[in-house]
Amino acid sequence: AKLNSINSELAKARPHLWARSWRDLAVLFRQVDKFYGVQNRLIEGILLALMFLGILNTVSMTVVERTGEIGTLRALGESRKDIVTQFVLESLMLSFIGIVCGIIISVGCIHIVESVKIMTEMPGASTPFQIKIFFQWSSAFYASFLASMTTVVATMIPALRASRLDIVEALRKNI
Repeated sequence: AKLNSINSELAKARPHLWARSWRDLAVLFRQVDKFYGVQNRLIEGILLALMFLGILNTVSMTVVERTGEIGTLRALGESRKDIVTQFVLESLMLSFIGIVCGIIISVGCIHIVESVKIMTEMPGASTPFQIKIFFQWSSAFYASFLASMTTVVATMIPALRASRLDIVEALRKNI
């Protein structure tokens, strides 16, 4: 907005001149910024894959351990949808607890780092400066959304398998 007003003023006074923003001139900065964006997405993908596999493994083990319970619920009239819903709700509840604990721990760590007042120097800078860390709610909501969706998808696979168990075979696990 300011750049447009400056350029309009320049066009009146000196038509052959125009103003450009710092970002337009900082090619290296833009390249590094794009690199960090790709790097962060790659790390995000790896962490989501690890989280997905961890949840998938945990819920699969839960299904194996609770096969008798699943058979009993199905014998008592629970539908396949009810079994899937039970597993998904349990996983979402654990995910919610993890998200809340993660936010609380993050805020605590930020306060600890801020209270230590760590100083650093940038190459070429004349004076050191204090590291500042800010909690971003938008990032917390984004991470919470990704964690919740990953939890639901990773839970659905073993939950659907559990809902398709043969009732008689599942009841034999109780013996």
